[in-house]
Amino acid sequence: MNDEEISDFLRRFQRLRVLSLLHVGKLPNSIGSLKQLWYINLSESSEHRLSETVCALHNLRILILRGCKNLVELPTNLMNLTNLYHLDIKGTRLQQMTPQMGKLSKLQTLTDFFAGKQNGSGIEEIGELKCLEGKLCIWMLQNVVDAQDALGANLEGMRDLGKLDLRWSNDSYGSLDKGVLHQLKPNVNVHCLVIVGCWGLEIPCLVNRPILSGSEA
Repeated sequence: MNDEEISDFLRRFQRLRVLSLLHVGKLPNSIGSLKQLWYINLSESSEHRLSETVCALHNLRILILRGCKNLVELPTNLMNLTNLYHLDIKGTRLQQMTPQMGKLSKLQTLTDFFAGKQNGSGIEEIGELKCLEGKLCIWMLQNVVDAQDALGANLEGMRDLGKLDLRWSNDSYGSLDKGVLHQLKPNVNVHCLVIVGCWGLEIPCLVNRPILSGSEA
């Protein structure tokens, strides 16, 4: 189907609850009229920016964008999807999160978080996502320059996270703050910790726990 055919198709099925459009191009704006949708899978689509109309789907529980290699931006009003439980953005080209991600307080699964510099897109938004479980990968940690922001992420309070990846860019050597690193301590329930790009700093505060099965510095 081309984009126009997909749009026409969606208009006929206003009661759709599950929609899977793999390897598609641009997502039609008409998707915003499918108010009953609770599951969308757009894996490996070529979309660069997800349509803002998705944010009108207030019943949406699951949004899968895995392998969308061209995706560089999420909708600015994504925080309106307050019933979202699962957000898969693994394998995208995102550089930061949409503002106020902390309002998605029902999120149980968030594959990746990209720490941004702009107000409302920083790492402290994670601290509001108290239901997170499973595995979380936090990217772009070189953008976190204030230990208080790192403390606000409250990683130590995330009891249901089993795996945690902490990633700095390769060019962040010499610019890391030990205070920031100290505040990124995981909860004792984490059984797998991966640290990438944290050059030039000792990390005993993170890896001196016997429950951690491995790390990478």
